[in-house]
Amino acid sequence: MKHLWTRLLAASLVLLVLTGCITQQSETTIKSDGSGTNVVRFGLTKEAYDMLTSMGSGSDSEDPFASANTAAEGLPAEWNAKATPWETDKYKGIEMKLEFKDLAMLQEQLNQIMGSGSMGADSPTNGMFSSINVAEEGDNIVITANANTSSVGADDTSGMGGPEMFADALVYWKVTMPGAIAESSPAEITKVDGNTVTWTFPIDKPNTYQLRAVGSKSGSALGGVSLPLILGVAGALILIVGVVMFMMRRNKPAPVAASGYDPNVGYGQGAGYGQQQGYDQQQGYGQQQGYGQQQGYDQQQGYGQGGDSDPNNPYRNQ
Repeated sequence: MKHLWTRLLAASLVLLVLTGCITQQSETTIKSDGSGTNVVRFGLTKEAYDMLTSMGSGSDSEDPFASANTAAEGLPAEWNAKATPWETDKYKGIEMKLEFKDLAMLQEQLNQIMGSGSMGADSPTNGMFSSINVAEEGDNIVITANANTSSVGADDTSGMGGPEMFADALVYWKVTMPGAIAESSPAEITKVDGNTVTWTFPIDKPNTYQLRAVGSKSGSALGGVSLPLILGVAGALILIVGVVMFMMRRNKPAPVAASGYDPNVGYGQGAGYGQQQGYDQQQGYGQQQGYGQQQGYDQQQGYGQGGDSDPNNPYRNQ
């Protein structure tokens, strides 16, 4: 990968496919104990990759990033560096994974693979990062660095290139902290999503950026969800359960009393206005009492058998 850009920019044929041909994707993940991983991908568009391969010689004719594999083997063993071929629908290149045990090791790795170290200087971005620093400040982890996008095309001596040729280049650095992000800058190239800060660099606009990210050292077992949020959700659930239980107890029907009014029997079957007492529809006020059918005015006898109102009674005058 030595002098990769010098070779790319030296041929006018390559310029036909160079628009946005490069990518450098850096992803740093930090755990609460200061350990973590670095993943860096260097790549070219497949068209540029194939053209560069056809122009190369020796091992470079097989793989433009072959030297990166060799460099990975020379890194400290405790970094556990692994370089493997990397390819997407658009890009083709190499992916390097490294592990760090503490923030001091992280800083050393970043300077080596992204900054002024030998690997960073031979990367597609030509070591555009400098003064990378990682430190603890109280309960926070602070990362600072300078990024100079004008350095990407610094090896272009042919006079045939220019910043505009990098309009579609994809270069970013993503840092995931163990806890919440407290500060990040500069705003124009920075995006914060949860515990992750992402700087995306417009390579076609030469500029110098001062990067800064501050994140909490404390995380949670739920993928970085903050403790106040967890406590808030738990408190809300407890409150909801309490309200539901209160409403259920409040709406529970009261038990039926052993005495008093019963809708099925009035005021008791054996007392009060029972079915067998009081007015009877079949008997009126008693079939045998009151004005019965056999008493009172009799059509045949008048007012009783012993009366004289019957004109046919021969003994009526007696």
